[in-house]
Amino acid sequence: MQGKESEGDQHMKAAAQFTTKTWLRWSEDWESASGEYERAATCYKNARQTDKCIEAYIGAAEAQYKCTLLHSAGKNYELAGDVAVSGKQAGKRAVELYQKAAELFHANGLPERAADSLQKAAKALEKDASCLKQALELYQEAAGFYEDDGKLSKTQEAYKKAVALALTHQQLELAIKLHEKEMESLRKVERKRPELYKNFLAHVVLLLAQSDYVAADKAFHHFLSTPGFPASTEAITGANLLDAYEKGNGASIQDITNQQIFSFLPNQVNRIARGLAKVFGPATRSTSSGGGAGAGGSSQPDEAEEPEDDPLL
Repeated sequence: MQGKESEGDQHMKAAAQFTTKTWLRWSEDWESASGEYERAATCYKNARQTDKCIEAYIGAAEAQYKCTLLHSAGKNYELAGDVAVSGKQAGKRAVELYQKAAELFHANGLPERAADSLQKAAKALEKDASCLKQALELYQEAAGFYEDDGKLSKTQEAYKKAVALALTHQQLELAIKLHEKEMESLRKVERKRPELYKNFLAHVVLLLAQSDYVAADKAFHHFLSTPGFPASTEAITGANLLDAYEKGNGASIQDITNQQIFSFLPNQVNRIARGLAKVFGPATRSTSSGGGAGAGGSSQPDEAEEPEDDPLL
């Protein structure tokens, strides 16, 4: 380890020499310096010298920027951010590095790479409740870049992570607004119609969790204008859920939300759905509770993607 650290120190000294004017060298050699910085970063990484590794990557990025090598500079800023996170230095330092990387990628005409860096920045802030607003803004900015680049599936995934994060921090109203954006991005991907239908049902659940039956009913009837949705299991289940909620029938709500279809929704939404019956106190069983909810048959996950737990949920 010490040998690698010493080797890194030597590369840093060499880089400094290339950036210093002498009577034999009248201008800085930033290209050569960037190579020395990168070699130093590799040595420090192997020696587990986090701070030195970060500074070496930053040095490489700054040198490459001076050579107008924007992609390479962005890559090294991103690598510096990766090291900052792995070294338990997530937060402002990592975020600033990822944002610099995103700025350079975007300037170089690579919005998708810029969005990838912004998502890393958002993830670095997820566990810090005081940074929730910034993290959500970063996810939304990333979604915008993905959409600009025509990466609609990635757009939806970015919004999905933002919704999950808002729910994790119990920001229901904010989650609903973000979920509307997620659904809008899903509408643009024809092959994701089955997932869109699941999101319609999830949105009804979120609105009911906010004790806003009127908004939930209005949204549901708007969703019914989407081709294919009225005949779906999600639509039948949503109609039954709204009917039970309007009647204040906790037993029916419990029966409906215990159906398998809700297991295909994000884990947090599933848990919220199972808690809707509590609004009406202890459930009272009746022979007529929720009998029609399964009339459309059980819902199946999309063929293209198996249901899986979101690591954020």
